[in-house]
Amino acid sequence: MNTKSYNKDVEQIPQGLSLNATSSRELLWQELSGKKMMGYPFHYQKPLKGYIVDFYSHELKLIIEIEGGSDAESKTDADDQTRQRKLELTRYEILKFDDTDVKTSMEFVLKVIENYIIGFEEEKIRIQSQ
Repeated sequence: MNTKSYNKDVEQIPQGLSLNATSSRELLWQELSGKKMMGYPFHYQKPLKGYIVDFYSHELKLIIEIEGGSDAESKTDADDQTRQRKLELTRYEILKFDDTDVKTSMEFVLKVIENYIIGFEEEKIRIQSQ
């Protein structure tokens, strides 16, 4: 990915967002930061295609989004659909979790992410062995 294409205004947003991050994002970040998730690095509130994604792993080709919480009122369905289409153009997998699920069912959320990683690794091995 070409990081030079980022909008400089968008790059400044994560610092301000971090101060207002919902507790669900902070809770999930505690589980993903420092390569805690199966040794893979994640970025928190990463600029991508003109948007800020909640969590991003280049190595895994994965975007993780938390729905609800602080951004629930600010997004319309049309905005969300446009954002979704643009992010899908990255050809990264997008996992979405509800804000409440992260707060009340963290084990489930982590298991879904782990299952994605296992599938990703299996596919990578399959391709390499061909």
